Amino acid sequence: VAVRNYTFRSSVPSPYFGSWMVLFVLGFLYIGMEEASWGQHIFGWQTPEWIASHNRQEETNIHNLFGKKIDRIPKTILGAIVIISGVFWPLYCRTKGVPKKLPGWFHVYWPTTATTTIAICFLAIWIIGRSFVISDQNNLEGWNLTFSEVRELFITYFLLVYALEFKRFRSS
Repeated sequence: VAVRNYTFRSSVPSPYFGSWMVLFVLGFLYIGMEEASWGQHIFGWQTPEWIASHNRQEETNIHNLFGKKIDRIPKTILGAIVIISGVFWPLYCRTKGVPKKLPGWFHVYWPTTATTTIAICFLAIWIIGRSFVISDQNNLEGWNLTFSEVRELFITYFLLVYALEFKRFRSS
C-alpha cells in the first residue's frame, strides 16, 4: 500500500509525501519482519545463542529483547498517535465546532474518520488491559490475560487504513 502511494506522490499537495511513504514502507517492513522473526518462522532456523539469552521468547527479533524495554517506546508513541488523531481530535472538533480540516498541507497527513472506529477499539482494549493489570486480575488462576498482541493488531490496522486513505489523491 505504501509503495503504491509512493508512486502517485506527485498528485499529493505536499512536498513531503514521498518521504512519508518511504517511512511507511520501512515501518510496515519492520512490523512484518519482526512478526515473522526475520524469517525464522518461515525458514525454521534456530535462534542464535546471543539473542536467545536476552530474548524472553527465544525468537530472532528485536521487540522481545531485554524484557520488552526496547519495544515500549515506539508502541507508546504509536498508541498515543492513534488515540489523539482517531479519538480526541474528532471529539474535540465535534464538541467545539472546529472544522476537522487543518490549514495548509497538514490536512493531507491527518487521518480521516475511517480510522476513528479502529482508534476507539484500540482505546477500549487499552483501558480493559490496564484495568486488569491495575486490579491484579491479569494473572487469575488458569488465565494469562494480556492485551498487547491485540493492541499491536489495532495499531497496525490503524496504520494500514490510514495508508489506504491516501487513495483520494491518486490521479485517475
